[in-house]
Amino acid sequence: MYCYIRLVLQRGATGINKDNLRLLTDVINGGAAYKLPVVYVSKNLQNEDPVDVAAMSKKLRGMAHVLVQEDLSTNKDIQTACDSKNEYRGSIGLYFPNAKAGHKTLRYRRETGPDPMLMEKVIQLILQYANSQMIDPLFTWQGVNNALLLERLNNQTDIKAKYEQFYMEAEERLSKIQETLDEESSRIAAEAREQALSEANELLESFDEEEKRLRKQIEDQTKDNENLRNENDGLRQKIQSMDGVPLLKRGEEDDFYAGEIKDLVLLVLSEALTAIPENTRRKDAVRDIIDNNDFKHLTEKRAGEIKRMLKTYTGMSAKLRQEMESLDFEITEDGKHYKVFYHGDPRYCCTMSKTPSDWRAGKSIVSEITNLAL
Repeated sequence: MYCYIRLVLQRGATGINKDNLRLLTDVINGGAAYKLPVVYVSKNLQNEDPVDVAAMSKKLRGMAHVLVQEDLSTNKDIQTACDSKNEYRGSIGLYFPNAKAGHKTLRYRRETGPDPMLMEKVIQLILQYANSQMIDPLFTWQGVNNALLLERLNNQTDIKAKYEQFYMEAEERLSKIQETLDEESSRIAAEAREQALSEANELLESFDEEEKRLRKQIEDQTKDNENLRNENDGLRQKIQSMDGVPLLKRGEEDDFYAGEIKDLVLLVLSEALTAIPENTRRKDAVRDIIDNNDFKHLTEKRAGEIKRMLKTYTGMSAKLRQEMESLDFEITEDGKHYKVFYHGDPRYCCTMSKTPSDWRAGKSIVSEITNLAL
């Protein structure tokens, strides 16, 4: 049985260390109560943040809890407590309150330094989730501020009503007392009554001014909130309709390097273009997409690099290994062969002989690796 930990909304990120490790492990293990998404940022191998955490936290303020690993020294503790389900090596975990949204892990693709594309993807996914949910106003800063102002106004109104009731009762008692006094005493009582009424009126006027000020503050804040909502709705509609929006929705695959998937799609379209008849709507539409998406031919350049490196392959030299690793290939030994994984992904694996038998081995390997990775 879990003892639930409640996450508190904060303006910035919460650092995770050995003292508060349970804040994170209960989120990962399902033992934390939270109404907003949780973003967990792990340290990369250089003990750096994979994104600009301060900038990301500012953009996600009021929409998500941000937890950031303070130091690599907690890796083992986190791994043990979470049964190795945690993010590490700079990857970022997104944990959503809604079970249907589930949990997403975004990989850090660099060796060092913050990755702005990774940060933008986190923000985009959180915004998509927020736009699909009905968030209780008390879980936003604007909602909390508005609730506090309304409470102050209600308290002020209650105090004013009680004072007015006291004022009326006191005036009634004074009038009865004055009827029983002689002329001189009555005059003195009347003067005292007028002075008391004057002071009471001044106090009531101050209540009125404070009430007006609070009402004006609430109206201004409500108007600002409404303007922000309208602006967000307008931006969302603009994004949905503007020409620059991608035609297709992004799937679960991450870029192995900046712009990879976009370049692969444009390459496929470019290759298909040659088979489409001229003077057709299909050809014009596909060509227009290619022409307006800054096709950099990154995939073809990588294919050229692979061909240059391997066309005369006779064995794995130190230089060749270094060049292949620079293109994100991981190489391990397996008996008489090398196993080659593209970006460490087991889906993209092939073998290379340590001692190729003839000159055609290089050409064959080029074809196999190019088809595998590109």
